Amino acid sequence: MVRWFPLIVLTVCVALLETSMTHADYAADVDAAATHIDDFDVSNSRATDEKGDYVGHREFERFLRERFPGSYVFYMKLSEVDRAEVVAEFNNSQSIGKTRKLIMERFLKR
Repeated sequence: MVRWFPLIVLTVCVALLETSMTHADYAADVDAAATHIDDFDVSNSRATDEKGDYVGHREFERFLRERFPGSYVFYMKLSEVDRAEVVAEFNNSQSIGKTRKLIMERFLKR
């Protein structure tokens, strides 16, 4: 048992180090992906009405859940205040790329 102890400790340390690096890499990858999202014309989506105006939280959430389920999962973990700010950003910019990036920023800062 004593002979194997240093090997066991080394293995645990390496596993913990890899886990922390994976989390940091994941955050960097999400940030990079959010900056490269191709925005699409939201005026043709169900999150807007015929004039391209925002129609409400439920419609936005349904749109996000159907078109971007990963972003929806992170969005639902935000506080009510953060959700309201995300919806307001979408309403102001009509840019799903900026909105998805804001969702991830808020999620990672909570």
